[in-house]
Amino acid sequence: MTIPFLTWCKVPLRRAIGTAAANGLPIALAGAAGYIVQGSRVPDLPSPSLGYIYLPALALVVVTSMLAAPLGARVAHRLPVKRLRVIFALLLRPNPLTSSITKRLDHVCSASRTAGARRSRAAA
Repeated sequence: MTIPFLTWCKVPLRRAIGTAAANGLPIALAGAAGYIVQGSRVPDLPSPSLGYIYLPALALVVVTSMLAAPLGARVAHRLPVKRLRVIFALLLRPNPLTSSITKRLDHVCSASRTAGARRSRAAA
């Protein structure tokens, strides 16, 4: 949801894609840490697990992501921005979360733009 949020806040699409990629690692690490801590208290999980994280599945996701990331970066830089927007719209369209948070994103972005405009006027 980082890319739609950033584009909603008028960040250029390619910059939003790069920022979302950079944000993905710390978000994933924090989530994984939570699953490890919470799962460490649960007995009888499958043997190759670290908390709630099933290590064979983690290995598969890591390998697939490492192979797909360079391809995705090349595609994002080669496609025209208009086509990228259409692709992201099609990917997000069936997601029920997108419609429920649209009003919140609008509120957050407009509040951010208003605060920035106030700071600019105060500095002038």
